[in-house]
Amino acid sequence: MTVHEIPTHLDVEDRLLGPLTTRDALTLLLGASAAYGIWTTPTLPTGVRSTLAGITSLGALLFAVVKIQGRSLDGWLGAGLVYLGLARRTTWRPRSVRSDRLHRAPGARARPYHLRMRWRVPPTLSHHRRYGP
Repeated sequence: MTVHEIPTHLDVEDRLLGPLTTRDALTLLLGASAAYGIWTTPTLPTGVRSTLAGITSLGALLFAVVKIQGRSLDGWLGAGLVYLGLARRTTWRPRSVRSDRLHRAPGARARPYHLRMRWRVPPTLSHHRRYGP
């Protein structure tokens, strides 16, 4: 008989550098390259370049390292954007009686799954005859 291992840790990400996962390391790399690109732009004044590069580096560091209740900041950002895109109020309107008739094929039954069934118990198997006096 062969024994097969069942993986139970599929939701755990692999660690690349200490506590950093591959995704976190790529986020840091992307933020560092964006900050370097901003820093080496010769058309901006030095104060603006350093401020923008610092904000970009800090944002990448926060997105890579900070986890709130096991979810990263980009997950929270996505959840927040989905929440903002959803409707806040719904209105209930009763369905008109004829709406189902408009979409039904001609000659189709109203409820093809609704079957009329009659349950009968033969007199020899009734509860009173089997268990009663």
